[in-house]
Amino acid sequence: MRIITLLLMFLLTFEPELKTLNTFLQEEPENMYSMVYYADYHFDEFLEQGAKSDEELEQFVVRYLMHGFETKILDAPGKCTSFVCRNMEGEVLFGRNLDYWFSPVVMLLTNPETGYQCMSASDIAFLGYDEINAPDTGIPGISDSKLLAAPYLTTDGMNEYGVAMSILDCGTARPGVVEAAPTLNTSTAVRMVLENARTVEEAVVLMKQYNYYLGRTPNHFMIADASGRSVVVEFCKGELVTVETPVVTNFDLYDSSHCGVGKDRYAKVVDRLAETGGILSEEEALELLAEVVVPGKAQYSVLYNLTTGDIHAFTKGDDSVVAHFHIDRISNQE
Repeated sequence: MRIITLLLMFLLTFEPELKTLNTFLQEEPENMYSMVYYADYHFDEFLEQGAKSDEELEQFVVRYLMHGFETKILDAPGKCTSFVCRNMEGEVLFGRNLDYWFSPVVMLLTNPETGYQCMSASDIAFLGYDEINAPDTGIPGISDSKLLAAPYLTTDGMNEYGVAMSILDCGTARPGVVEAAPTLNTSTAVRMVLENARTVEEAVVLMKQYNYYLGRTPNHFMIADASGRSVVVEFCKGELVTVETPVVTNFDLYDSSHCGVGKDRYAKVVDRLAETGGILSEEEALELLAEVVVPGKAQYSVLYNLTTGDIHAFTKGDDSVVAHFHIDRISNQE
């Protein structure tokens, strides 16, 4: 009887976590999964204290999400491309490639009580999943409870107001210091913006309120909203700066030296948008993403429709196999 009571207590205590893990599905594109998050991932508490290192982030996740079960968060940068265009109906599209080493991706739906609903991509290579060690899509066990850390592994996404954001490697980045402000890494910076900003302007204001650690590789960010405005956020000489642009890859835009790589991919996207007047159908935008993946490094690609909330995603540069998702959009006028 005592064992049954303890089991019932366990199930009641961890019901939201188990419900979350039970939504974990394998999507048709290779190495792509989806999950709906029902548990409390305590992001409000995280934003109050932040984390100045991967070790501090791990400690927070273990304490608040894993309930003491150990997990490890690894460093996994990427060579990437992002662009913004419109389709024939005038809807705003935000495209993004993540190109690097093996990076299985979870398309994660979150709906926090105090933040905006988001559909985001979480790179679970950060959790140590690889070609040999894949997540279990059957009945989730303790070994896959680390998937509960997915909200803290956000590499790009879109919220219900049509704000989208992505992380990309760049040439150099020198963040400044905001006195007495918490510190975010790149993935939690993306989640902070997605859960709290309705426009690019609001996103930039929010980003200026935090400190950042970028790990071993310099990073910059692209942010766009449903109006069609898009900026790249960079850190130059201790200042957070923005560049209005519809295209970004892996070199600095603010600094005239343009340190970094990916200029060939950048030029290809810029030329295509110039040829079409910045207008591409969803199919054409997906094709363009497939054309500019880094050969041998293509991991996942996502196209967010910031007007309708529709999302299309594929892996390995193969846009013939596409998964489809959706979040309900809220107008900024509501």
